[in-house]
Formats: sequence, structure tokens, C-alpha cells
Amino acid sequence: ALPAPVYVDSDMWEKIVLNLLSNALKFTFTGSIAVRLRWQDGNAVLWRADDGSRIGQPMHHLSELKAVAFSPDGTQIITAGIDRDARLWDGNTARPLSITLRHAAGIADVAFSPDGQRIATASDDASAQIWSARDGRPLGPRLRQNGALWWCAWSAATPTRCTASR
Repeated sequence: ALPAPVYVDSDMWEKIVLNLLSNALKFTFTGSIAVRLRWQDGNAVLWRADDGSRIGQPMHHLSELKAVAFSPDGTQIITAGIDRDARLWDGNTARPLSITLRHAAGIADVAFSPDGQRIATASDDASAQIWSARDGRPLGPRLRQNGALWWCAWSAATPTRCTASR
């Protein structure tokens, strides 16, 4: 029991809990490799789900990680955090792919398009951006909103459609 009432911003609390649940653990479609975020030290770790052995070095960011996603074919991983960067990694070795996607504020969510050719990012800077997964170049203008964006997702039925919300 706490000695006094604790007041919580319900919107922020919901964001924290849902981020933890949706991004704490991701699997490839084959189920053999998983990624685990370690929130305290800015690292994501790639490991084998069947025996728990780590693959490669930790995928490092400068600050807290918020999101991770596998490409549909499992060959790439994207991580993002409050350091304003989303970074691409090799999905088999955890080596960096030398592509960094940058926003003006922290990135809350990332998602690969169903064909794996594009990446969507949703940011606290009130914008979403679609990027080329091949070379990291922005595809079109930033999509601006009135407040921070917390989620982004692609339509599986119409793979050219993407949405972002708070």
C-alpha cells in the first residue's frame, strides 16, 4: 500500500502500458527468432526463441527504446526510441544496416509495409513519415497531426494504405 494517493495521467498511463505490451517481445513469422527490448539501457537484443541464445551484439540506441518490428520476410529489424532515431538492422545477425530515419522528437512506433518495401514511423513531433526500407529516403511529405502520434499500422488488404494515431 502507498502512504498517499498517487495521481496518474490516464492518457500517458495507457500509452506506457500499451507500448510495453505491444513492443516488449516480437517474433518473426517463422517463430524461430525473437527480439527483446531492454528498456533501461537503450538496447534491443536478438535471440533464438527455442534455446534462448543471443545472436550478435545488442542493437544500441542513445536512449530508451519505444518500438521494434521485423520486416515481413524477417531479414530486417527496425528499432526506434526517444533519441529521435529509427535504425535498421540485419534480421539474422543484428548488424546495423547503416540506415537511420530521423524525426524532430522521439519515435513512438514503427511498422513495415506488408511487402516490406516501406516503413512507417509515428513520432512525438506530431508527424508520421513513410520511408523506403531499401535506402531510408522519405517517400512523400511528412503527415502532420495536432499532437504526438503513438501508433502506426499498414493495411494488409490494401498495402499502400497506412494510418497513424494517438
